[in-house]
Amino acid sequence: MKAKPTDAAQLCLKGHLIVGSIQRDRDFGAPFCEECGSPTITSCQKCDWPIRGVSPTAWMANSGPYRPPRFCGECGTPFPWTKTALDAAKSLTDEQDGLTPDEKAELKTSIDDLTSDTAVTPVAARKFKALLKKMAPQAGEILKALVLSIATGEAKRHLGLP
Repeated sequence: MKAKPTDAAQLCLKGHLIVGSIQRDRDFGAPFCEECGSPTITSCQKCDWPIRGVSPTAWMANSGPYRPPRFCGECGTPFPWTKTALDAAKSLTDEQDGLTPDEKAELKTSIDDLTSDTAVTPVAARKFKALLKKMAPQAGEILKALVLSIATGEAKRHLGLP
C-alpha cells in the first residue's frame, strides 16, 4: 500500500478550495464553504483516502495554481465536483434535440474520455468538437464550460481550450 499524502486539501463538495494543506493550516479549515455554503471534505467519501493537497515546496514545481484532483488516487472514484460536472454535461446532452440518440451516446462517452489522458483522448476531443457544432450555440457554450472544468490539460490542448 502506498503512503498517504502528507498534505491533504480541504475542499467543499462543489470543488472550491478551502485550505491547501489542512495539516499545516488547520486553523483555517471550515466545516462549510464561504463561497457556496456546501459542506467540506478532506478525503474521499468512498475510501477515506486524503485529497492531494499543496505541499510546502509546490511553488518550486511552477505548476500553476492548485487544481483539485478529479478522481481519488486510491480507489478511482470521481470526487463530488467531478461527478456533478459529468452528470450535468450528460443531462444537457440528453436535452439536445439536434443530436440523434447515437450521437448523444457518443458525446457522453467522449465527455468521460476527456477526464483522463489515454490513447483515446485526441479522438474524444475530435468527436466532442464535431458534435458540439450540432448543438444550439448557448447549450454548446454551457457544455464546453462544464467539460473545461473537468478535462485534463491534454484534453484541453486537443480541444483548443485554455
